[in-house]
Parts: sequence; C-alpha cells; structure tokens
Amino acid sequence: MIHLKKETSRLEDYLEAIYRLSHDKGYASTVDLSDMLNVKPPTVSGMVGNLANKGYLVHEPYRGMKLT
Repeated sequence: MIHLKKETSRLEDYLEAIYRLSHDKGYASTVDLSDMLNVKPPTVSGMVGNLANKGYLVHEPYRGMKLT
C-alpha cells in the first residue's frame, strides 16, 4: 500500500509540473520537467512514456507534451 501511495504522489508531481509548465510556456519539455523536478532526463522520459500510455498526456518527441 505504501508503494502505491508513493507512486501516486510521484505521478501527481509530474502532472502538476506539466500543467504549470504548459500554462506558463504553452508546452512542457523533458528538460523543463527534469529541471523542475530535479531528476535526470532519462527518468523523465520513462515517466512521460508511462503517463502517455495511461492517457494522461500527449507527447510529441522534440516538441514537448500537453495534458489530455
């Protein structure tokens, strides 16, 4: 149960960061998320793929991502 809460919290952190960046810049990039969340770009790429597979966002490589 604790693992699920940690995973949910991490997903929420990513979704909130994407929302804020999209609101401010019109899009969110992997580098922007990496800087904002203080994680490495490959970590962001993995999570972005996960979120896209779950239908939370649309990711266009080299163009950024937007929430659905």
